[in-house]
Amino acid sequence: MPSAPLPPQESLRLETLSALDVLDTPPDPVLDGLVRTAAGLLGCPVSLVTLVDEHRQWFKARHGLDAQQTPRELAFCAHAILQTDLFEVPDARLDARFADNPLVTGDPRVVFYAGVPLSVEGQSMGTLCAIDHRPRQLTDDQRRLLKDLARVAEHWLRTQLVHQQLQRAGSERRELFDQMGDGILLLDRNHQVIEVNRATARMLGHSADDLRRMRLHDLLPAHEHPRLKRAALKVLKGDERLGDWRVLRRDGSSFMAEMSTRAVDQRFVVVMRDISERHAQEQEVRLLSMAVEQSAQSIVITDLEGNIQYVNAATLSSSGYTMEELLGRNPRLLQSGNTPRETYNRMWDRLLSGRPWRGMLFNRRKNGEEYVEDATVTPIRDARGRVTEYMALMLDVTEKRRLMDELEQHQHHLEDLVEQRTVALVAARRAAEAASEAKSAFLATMSHEIRTPMNGVVGSLDLLQRSTLSPYQRDLADTVSESAQALLTIIDDILDFSKIEAGQLKLERAPVALVRLTDSVCDALHPTATANRVELQVDVADGLPDWILSDAGRLRQILNNLLGNAIKFSVGTGRPGQVVLRVQPCGADLPGHLQLSVVDNGIGMAPEALQRIFQPFVQGESATTRRFGGTGLGLSICKRLAGLMGGWVDVESVEGQGSSFTVTLPFEPTLAPRHAVDDSPPVTTQTGPHFAPSGGPLVLVAEDNAINQKVIGHQLALLGVAVEMVSDGLEALTLWRAGHAMQRHALLLTDLHMPGIDGYTLATTIRSEETGDARMPIVALSANALSGEIDRCRAAGMDDYLSKPVQTNALGEMLKRWLPTEDAQTPPSFDPVDCEEVDVMEVELGLCAYDDQALERLVGNDPALLVDFRQRFVISALNTMDEMRRAANRADVVALGDLAHRLKSSARAIGAVSLATCCDRIERADPTCSTTEMHRLTAQMEDALAHVMTSLSGHEGMQRSDAAH
Repeated sequence: MPSAPLPPQESLRLETLSALDVLDTPPDPVLDGLVRTAAGLLGCPVSLVTLVDEHRQWFKARHGLDAQQTPRELAFCAHAILQTDLFEVPDARLDARFADNPLVTGDPRVVFYAGVPLSVEGQSMGTLCAIDHRPRQLTDDQRRLLKDLARVAEHWLRTQLVHQQLQRAGSERRELFDQMGDGILLLDRNHQVIEVNRATARMLGHSADDLRRMRLHDLLPAHEHPRLKRAALKVLKGDERLGDWRVLRRDGSSFMAEMSTRAVDQRFVVVMRDISERHAQEQEVRLLSMAVEQSAQSIVITDLEGNIQYVNAATLSSSGYTMEELLGRNPRLLQSGNTPRETYNRMWDRLLSGRPWRGMLFNRRKNGEEYVEDATVTPIRDARGRVTEYMALMLDVTEKRRLMDELEQHQHHLEDLVEQRTVALVAARRAAEAASEAKSAFLATMSHEIRTPMNGVVGSLDLLQRSTLSPYQRDLADTVSESAQALLTIIDDILDFSKIEAGQLKLERAPVALVRLTDSVCDALHPTATANRVELQVDVADGLPDWILSDAGRLRQILNNLLGNAIKFSVGTGRPGQVVLRVQPCGADLPGHLQLSVVDNGIGMAPEALQRIFQPFVQGESATTRRFGGTGLGLSICKRLAGLMGGWVDVESVEGQGSSFTVTLPFEPTLAPRHAVDDSPPVTTQTGPHFAPSGGPLVLVAEDNAINQKVIGHQLALLGVAVEMVSDGLEALTLWRAGHAMQRHALLLTDLHMPGIDGYTLATTIRSEETGDARMPIVALSANALSGEIDRCRAAGMDDYLSKPVQTNALGEMLKRWLPTEDAQTPPSFDPVDCEEVDVMEVELGLCAYDDQALERLVGNDPALLVDFRQRFVISALNTMDEMRRAANRADVVALGDLAHRLKSSARAIGAVSLATCCDRIERADPTCSTTEMHRLTAQMEDALAHVMTSLSGHEGMQRSDAAH
């Protein structure tokens, strides 16, 4: 079976066929209808539109045949495309070219074939053919019909070619459109974006699809919209507009763009170019020009011949000449003749060698007045480094030189003044350093001096509360205990604030169990909340580490303050109080930070109150201070502590609805310490003021304060521990040395500041003398509570630290840590002690209590000044006493309390302790108290005043005054 030869221009034919891009494409309904029509009109069972490529005959449309393609060497169409007209085979079985063709001898049994070549661009792409399974011959009408239908298929193919060409041209134009560096926008009459190129999308940060849904107004700031309307009207009138516009990016930033706009067929074409850099350069040039023009220095630019090309306003003002009089002239116009010739010679030597020159020029103004200018002349170079001009910067220093001459005359005097000032500054610096050291020492002393008596008060109350008391006595003891704790809190706040102000507060950085800490704070405040009918909740979010590096004590202080305030201000609102502590990590915008939020539904605050609540000694409102009390330091300390930790405090509040305080702090996760603190419950003890029996562990206590000795002795006895008490470090060291060999003492409790040797030296000495494994635990008892003291205790070899005032439970916890548990003994119960209500002042001081040194400590030891103060007090006290008698007679409790309050402070200042106490009783008296009670209180006060008068009469200068009264 011979194959059909290739067409003469086969490569061109295949190239054209490829350009059609119709091979292996889905059926087309037009061609499908065409082959059905051809088969019906010719009466043939099969009709095809075929395309012949390099290796196959592919059927673009087919009717009556299932196959999609056949090999080219078997195809009748391979012969048909060599023709220019209809190719007809009446009986393929009789034709030598096809008789043994598998398409003839097998399926699809081609006997009759008639095909018209389909020509595109002068090349035959394939055929429209009809096939029959029996021999036949077409009539002339059928041949014409088949040719006409072929022309339809041929037109379809040519249309496809044109379509592909248009698509390629469009793609090329689009590619060119997108490749342009400037942004291009096509807008309709309503400024709706129709099309944009890639440069526009890249420039604005939007996608092309997003931009097609926008208007030009969306890309311009609001202040540009009125200008846009005016510009659009001018463009529609045929005036092509070019202007600079401020354009918005997607991220909200903006840039300067040069936009050229023209109208085309009722549409707008906008070409946009980013000129931010050029605009910045122009702005820089403008600023530079303004700086040059407004410079206080005279600026002159000349050509290489010295002819003036530019002068600024300062030059005109300094010289007195106009611009027209100077431009084109030589600067020698300004010379006075007093500048040495050598100055000009040196100047031109340097300028001609390309180097700048600086010196003094003596010039003359237009009015003939001479002046001196400090001039700097610099060569100006072009891009290739060639000198093209000279620029002179000149400053009128006439007045400055005159002042310098005067200053030289006073130089020696000035040196004396500087030396005196230096000495004064050195003295001031030393005074400031001494004041800082004194403040630090004062803080330490005040901490110790205040906490030492407070230890006696709180410790004694703690012991008293553990004894058997009547309900009335227990109520009084609880009241005093609450007041003592409140006073201790105030003292701590004041000392903390002072330490922060002095820069003495140092933060610890140790592992903190965050969840455990928040739970313990809330557990401690839960009884207070319950007593005030406030619901206290804790909400700790997931995602927080178990342990963080922080200062547990200061975290606890912040939470105690915020939660305490929230509970306090959630009472009395007419609705159930609710306080929630939320602990959660910050979002992705603030990684490594956590938030501690305290939210309440309390009284809230007005907006103006929020501006001052963090100020020290200030509360939100004066009414709040009167109702709830407080120093006004708590929130200030919280804010400063948060700042020291690297965080901050935010507050939101609505008056009458509640407040929300949020502390944001950085945190660093860490591992749990090897020896975590034991959270076992506190030690419970029996009651009774007795000492433990012998045979138990012996605790050596070094304490120089007699009251504290008594308190700590009772507390240890209450805990079932035997005590050996000493008053100083030397005595403690002697006792320890005596019993060291037999390990007599199980524990040493030592105050840090004692006569002889202090607690630090005592601990260091003991540690240096200990041998083998016989190491005695040492615990510090301190009233300082200053940062760094704990570290100093550890450095001295101490094992633990208790801050005064010491609570019995805290002392019991400490004993559990350091004493053998099997040695502790439980003390037996004891009989209750009868108690009688007595006045503390009368027991401690008596009604005649008078501090003779109080006034001297307050105002100094000037005798005349002391006499004056005491005489004034006597006069004031007697007058006040008269007014109080009248107020008592008319049963005016309010006036009586005000008068007592007025006298109380002056009584304390003069040293009249008992008198001040009587005043305090009257001030605190019940407003409904009886007339008899008022007269009784007034009589007590008169007695106390009489004792004060007696005490004062013993002072020099007071006898005559007393006689006068």
